[in-house]
Amino acid sequence: MRVGMRELVLLSAVLGLVMIYAGVRLSEPERVETRNLTSGMVGSQVLLSGRVMDLYEHPDGHLFLQVGEENRTVSVPLFSSLRRGMRVEMLDWVEVRGRVKEWKGELEVVPGRPEDVRVRREPPRRVGEIGEGEGGRL
Repeated sequence: MRVGMRELVLLSAVLGLVMIYAGVRLSEPERVETRNLTSGMVGSQVLLSGRVMDLYEHPDGHLFLQVGEENRTVSVPLFSSLRRGMRVEMLDWVEVRGRVKEWKGELEVVPGRPEDVRVRREPPRRVGEIGEGEGGRL
């Protein structure tokens, strides 16, 4: 009987770990590129990354980013309560975890917390440092 109890405890522990792993995997947002964002994703959580191609600072402190590639961008609104102390500049690389919404017929990714936005600033590069394969790209 004692051996049966050990097996039951071991099986329960393994099943618990499998359930925790599945829960974590299911709670992770889908990683998408701007060109793959569709209206069918409205309401879902996504992880969007790209360059800041344009930005507008509202007088109330909100910052509206256009994130993506040269030919396709998605709006990312950073409301004043969310962006305290956050510096974002043109051509910064950002990673945004947020909910896909539609505003005035356009898709946007709206982060809910400051930690949902990560900014990576890259130092300027000299022309001679740019490789052949990078010509014509930002």
